[in-house]
Amino acid sequence: MTSRTEPASPGTEPVEQPAARYADRARRFDGEAAGRAGVVRSLERLRLLVFVATGVGAWLLVSQGRGQTAWLLVAAAVVAFAIVVARHRAARRRVRRAQLMADFNREGIARVERRWSGLPRPFSPP
Repeated sequence: MTSRTEPASPGTEPVEQPAARYADRARRFDGEAAGRAGVVRSLERLRLLVFVATGVGAWLLVSQGRGQTAWLLVAAAVVAFAIVVARHRAARRRVRRAQLMADFNREGIARVERRWSGLPRPFSPP
């Protein structure tokens, strides 16, 4: 099976087959998901590091009796943690979207090839 068909009329470009387009898009979204998964893992580590550093830093500053400066540093660390959490959630959403798009394109290939067993089961309420 080729990925191109003959032009419909002279002077027009060949039309890409739907299965080939779905396959290209599925590969692209799989690559995107894999690349973004590394970002998610890095943000997970950073999130843990900031959380632990915030807790340890707060404990050290408070136990040493530091006043207002300690609370400002703790507040800044909490804000930094919140920012890392928000970025981590956004990165996870982007990975999930890329995975869903890759799955959608693989389902498109199954439809074009009429492999009905390759499609997900329809939702049926309990």
